[in-house]
Amino acid sequence: MKTITYDKLVRDKIPEIIEADGKTCETEILPDKEYLKALDTKLDEELAEYHKDQNVEELADLLEVIYACAKARGFSLEELENIRKTKAEKRGGFEKKILLKTVTDNAIETCASGAKKKFIRDRTGNLHLSLHDSRIQKMELHENTLQLTMDRIFQYTDEEKSYSGV
Repeated sequence: MKTITYDKLVRDKIPEIIEADGKTCETEILPDKEYLKALDTKLDEELAEYHKDQNVEELADLLEVIYACAKARGFSLEELENIRKTKAEKRGGFEKKILLKTVTDNAIETCASGAKKKFIRDRTGNLHLSLHDSRIQKMELHENTLQLTMDRIFQYTDEEKSYSGV
């Protein structure tokens, strides 16, 4: 009698398939925390199998694990697909085969006089700003107004602009 130890997450019908083959198996129903960890391990396993074989069956296995991950984390498949579509609309897909090689930050660091620029955000303004990738350099509270000194602030128009902040 030969016993092989697996200790891995398997599809729901695998124990039935094993028993139909005349073998016995020992299983365990995982608690949620361990199930999430096992799903992450399974995702790595299925991705490695896809890298090795690069066939549609392995892609289908990856999708099955991704769907299970979404459900286990409380997301519906519809929500997952809607987010995927929204990201594809905003940022594109991968059809154009673009390889990003370098990015140069052309942010304005100083004024012509050599002084750093100060950018003030007025709540009544209608500039579309983002602090994404910005770093807080200093925080001060003045008369119930929080003043943040940022390394840079991004303004989004037809083209992205970056301002150094003081």
